[in-house]
Parts: sequence; structure tokens; C-alpha cells
Amino acid sequence: MPILDGSLADHYHRQDRIQVTRRITSELAVTDASQLINWFQAPKVYLQVHRRAYELCNVDTGSAVKLLQTLNLTSAHNVLLVGSTFGWLAEAMINLGVPTTCIEASSWVQSVKDEDESGDIEVALDLAGVTSGHAMRQQFLDKLLAGPRATLPILDEDGLTKGSRQKIRNAGTFTHTITKNVLSWLHDDEAANLSDGLHQINVASQVVHFVMGYDDKRALRPEPAPFLNWKRVVGDAPVVQRLSDQAWYTTPSWPALLPGDTFIGV
Repeated sequence: MPILDGSLADHYHRQDRIQVTRRITSELAVTDASQLINWFQAPKVYLQVHRRAYELCNVDTGSAVKLLQTLNLTSAHNVLLVGSTFGWLAEAMINLGVPTTCIEASSWVQSVKDEDESGDIEVALDLAGVTSGHAMRQQFLDKLLAGPRATLPILDEDGLTKGSRQKIRNAGTFTHTITKNVLSWLHDDEAANLSDGLHQINVASQVVHFVMGYDDKRALRPEPAPFLNWKRVVGDAPVVQRLSDQAWYTTPSWPALLPGDTFIGV
């Protein structure tokens, strides 16, 4: 069985699948009030999956701290990060002293992980109206990190086959196997299949899923967007569902579907 539903495969393997958005308008330090006004009158700037914008957002560092505190991770542990994208969360975990190895099955990530993205960022700024004459342009560019999107090795594996699992074992013995925002892209049966495969990599490893769970505040909207597999991380109350054709809304919570796994809300 594939790691994700065929109807979503093309979306998953494109850049759109990576939901790591940098909204730079709220991150820049502004001392001149007139610049602030001009900046927020400009079109909003969204830069997706840009490693060079990493220091503008502490999301990955905060996520790493939450994982370390919740799981009591130390330098004595060894983490396998599944769905690592470009390894930024892994970088943060390593900086906190926890050895971490990355795997990522996205063909788009694998195709661009070694590329510099400065040209993409320049184009994004131009399209947003932050052109060469804009007062904030250089201030933003000065904050960017140099280098390719990924600085860590990103193994092109998914753990779903014996061959893939053996290649992952060859990379180390892992005490914790953590998926990062992967389950929401899967139907229930696919999530169960993935969990089973990850447990087979090392039966002694704790399988953990770092997921954005359903929130009751979303019930006021037509449907949580994007239209993915929404479940609760904690509790068993049913998720409000208005799309009756979504086959993946079959259990109220992730723990109910995968009782042998651990769940941590993003």
C-alpha cells in the first residue's frame, strides 16, 4: 500500500505539501514607524520551505524543546525523524544534544534538498512588491541563512518495505521513531500500515507522532483546511465533520486508531 492516498499523491510530492511558512512581515524589527506602515501596506509575503529564512522563525526550536521535554530525550537517545522535509527540526534537536537521523519520501524534497534557494526568495520578494527599492528588502535579506535547504543527510526512505527498513537500520539503532506532520496526509488504513512498518524497524523503539490535532475552534469553519485527516490528539470526542465523502474520518482520535503509539500535539 502506498504511504498516502493516490488522490493526494501528486499534491504530497510537490512543494505545496510542505507547510513550513515564513510570514516575514511579523518578524522584522522596525524602528521607523513610516517603514512599518509601508511594509504592512505591501502585499503579505509568504515564503515556503526556505531554509535561509530559518532564523526568522523559532518554530523548529520550539518543537524540538517540546519533544525533548515530553519524551525526556537526552544525548543517550537516538531519534529517527520520519517526514523530516529538509531536516530543520532535526537540526534543532541535534543542537539540543539529541542525535537525530532524517528520512523523507517526498520526491520534491529529494530533488531540491541540495539547492540554494536565494533566487527563489528574490523572486518571492519581487512578487510581493518588496522590490529592490523597498526599505525593508535588505533588512530581510540580511537575516537569511546561506547554504542549501538541507545541511543534514536526508535518506530517501519511508520504512514501508523490508528493503527500506533495512536501509534505515543500517543508519543506526533508534530509541525513538518520530513522524512529523505525516499522519494527517493518510487514510486510517494507511496510517495503521505506516505505524506497523515503523514498529518493525526496531521493535524496542518508541513510535511517536508529532501531529496537529483537531481543535474545537475549527468546528465553526466549513471544514479544517486543508481537507486532511483531522483527529484529536487527546480525548475521544467526535470531530465535527461536514464532508461526508472523507473516508478517513472513521475514528475520533489518533490514540484510538493507533493505541500502541504516542501522540504529541504540535
